Amino acid sequence: MGERVAVVGATGFTGGVVVQELLGRGVEVVAVGRDAAKLDALPGEVARHVADVADRAALAGSLDGCRAVVNCVGSFVDSGEAVVKAAITAAVPYVDTTGEFPFLRRVFEIHGAPARKAGVAVVPGMAFYSAPADMAAALAARALGRPPETVDIFYRLVGARPSKGTLRTNLRRAGQSCEVWDNGRLVPRRTGDDPREFRFPEPYGATTVARWPGAEVLGVPRHTGARSVAVYVAMPKAAAAVFRNPRLTALLQPVGRALVGQGTGGPSAEARSRARYVVVALARTGHDETRCVVDGHDMYGVTAAACAEAVQRLTTSGLTADGEPRSGALSPTEAFDPAEFLDSLAGYLTWRIEQ
Repeated sequence: MGERVAVVGATGFTGGVVVQELLGRGVEVVAVGRDAAKLDALPGEVARHVADVADRAALAGSLDGCRAVVNCVGSFVDSGEAVVKAAITAAVPYVDTTGEFPFLRRVFEIHGAPARKAGVAVVPGMAFYSAPADMAAALAARALGRPPETVDIFYRLVGARPSKGTLRTNLRRAGQSCEVWDNGRLVPRRTGDDPREFRFPEPYGATTVARWPGAEVLGVPRHTGARSVAVYVAMPKAAAAVFRNPRLTALLQPVGRALVGQGTGGPSAEARSRARYVVVALARTGHDETRCVVDGHDMYGVTAAACAEAVQRLTTSGLTADGEPRSGALSPTEAFDPAEFLDSLAGYLTWRIEQ
C-alpha cells in the first residue's frame, strides 16, 4: 500500500472539489479519469492516470501504490460498482460521494461480504446527501436514551445551486421508486408522496416537505435499530405533485436532460459559500422525541471534507473502538464516531441536540 489517494472521476465537478480538498491537507493525489485533456487541466502536483471504469486492467493499475480510493464517478448506478470491486481486489479502503439509493443498496447487499472477507472498509455515501444525516440520526437516537421506533430525516436547502452532474442524478431519481423503511422492511413509495408542513428551526421556518429517495433508509436502521425510517426534502406542493406522477416525470425527463446537457460545471466557490442548508433527524419512541439539527453551508465543500476526513481516518488507524479492523460495507456511523466526525467538519457545519 502506498501513500497516495486515488480519486476516480476527478475531472467531474465534485471530483475536482475532492482533489482540491485532499491537496489542501497535504495528501498526494492520483487523479483518474477517461479524458487525458481534462486530467491535464488539474493542478500540476496531481499524478494522472487515464482509465475508463469499464477497463478493469486500467482501473486496477490506477490504484496501484494507493492507500485509499475516493469514488466520484458520474452515475454511480451505471459505473460505480466497478470501482468498488477494484478497491476490494486491491485491498484499499473505499469511500464515495453518492446518494443514489439503488447503488447503495447493491453495495450493502452484494459487496459487503467480499469486502469483509478481504478486510477492506467500504464506506459509501460520504457526501452531503447521506453522511451528516446518518450521523445526526445516530446522535438523536443516542440522546433519546433508548432505541427509537421511528427516525425521520428532513432537508431544507436555501440558495443552493446544484452541479450539472447532480441535476442529471436528480432527474433520474424522479423516475425511480422512493423506498422507505417501514416496520422493519423496505416498502416502495413515490418521490413527492405524503406532502406536509414541517417546521425547521429558525431562521428556516415552516415549509412543505415530501418524501425523497434518501439512502439513509439503508444505513440508519443498521445502527439505531429503528423500525421505520423515512427521508423528506423541502419542496413546493406543485413539485411534489409532479414527482409522484409517473406520466409527468416520464414526459419531463427528456426535456430536463436536454437542458442540463453532458457538462460537468457547477456553482462557483462564492455561490457555494452563500448556500445554506439545515438537516433535522427526529428520533421518536412513543411520545418521546429528540432532534439532532445540522446547520451549515456549501454542500460540495462538506462532501469533499467528509471524504478526505474519512480516508485519512481509515488509513491512519483503521480500527474500531474495540480495536478490530474496520471491514465490510459500512454506513458512515458504523465507520466513525458520529459526534467526533461531525466536529471535524466544523468549517462547514454545526450540530446540536434539541429535546
